Formats: sequence, C-alpha cells, structure tokens
Amino acid sequence: MVKWIEYAEKAKNPPKERPLLAYVPDFNRTHYEVVTWNGRKFESELHGEDIHNFVEKWCLIYEAD
Repeated sequence: MVKWIEYAEKAKNPPKERPLLAYVPDFNRTHYEVVTWNGRKFESELHGEDIHNFVEKWCLIYEAD
C-alpha cells in the first residue's frame, strides 16, 4: 500500500535527493511525475523546479537494496 503525504509548506520535508512519486494533477495528463526534493523545492529532470508549485502529494519510491 502506498502512503501519500500531503505537501504543505510547513509540513515535514521529504527525504533529500531520493526519488519520489509526486501527484501533480494540474501539471500533466498522467497526474504523476518522478521528482526529487533538493532541500527547499521539488524538482524533476525534465522540468527543474518549475514543477514545485504543482505538487499536491508525494510518496517514496522504494529502491531495491
């Protein structure tokens, strides 16, 4: 089960430089984007920090060890 975390400016920040799945319903047709948290904003490889204001929720993408 995926645990979605609501993003709010005052909420606890996501882990830094880890891949995250972001729910961005007003950003693209799929409503999802892989992003990272750079310590102050969300960013994606294709869109940079432009995606930050569109993130409503995020969840961790678990990596195999």
